[in-house]
Amino acid sequence: MRDTLISFSFIFFLLPAMLCAQSAERLDGNLMDYVESTPELKMFAEYLKDAKTDILAEAGEFTVFASENGAYEEWEGPMMKLSSDKRQLRHFLKYHIVLGVWDRSRIEEKLSKDGDFELISLAGPSLRVSQEGDDITIYDEADRAVSLKGKGIETSNGILYSMEGVFIPLNGPQ
Repeated sequence: MRDTLISFSFIFFLLPAMLCAQSAERLDGNLMDYVESTPELKMFAEYLKDAKTDILAEAGEFTVFASENGAYEEWEGPMMKLSSDKRQLRHFLKYHIVLGVWDRSRIEEKLSKDGDFELISLAGPSLRVSQEGDDITIYDEADRAVSLKGKGIETSNGILYSMEGVFIPLNGPQ
């Protein structure tokens, strides 16, 4: 009887809690709605508007690695220059977006099965995904590392991870 009670408790109480802990927070609206309504992503939202791109409002399935405001501080000069060239700015922003919804559990599953792997950004260059312990790190093509924070935020058209770093593509748009 005790074993049955323990099994029942696990299935109905602990297992759902464990599964929820691995899930991203789910919000109404699309990725752009979330970016525009999040104070920590104000600069990312402004760059999207400056670039005149509405990709995060489009239908589809995307994973976005959005840089938080503080991440741009060390890149202030290059970002000002980049902002004046809409084509370059769109390329830079697309380097932070990949096709498909890569929630944390899917990333962890792929890492445990295959080890490090690459995600192709909408700009073209790859982002390398790696794991050490519980930490998941994304590397740009210059091998700059940014740790994946949290479980992400799911919206109607994808998932967004905010991050404290910036991916800088080595080359401009082709």
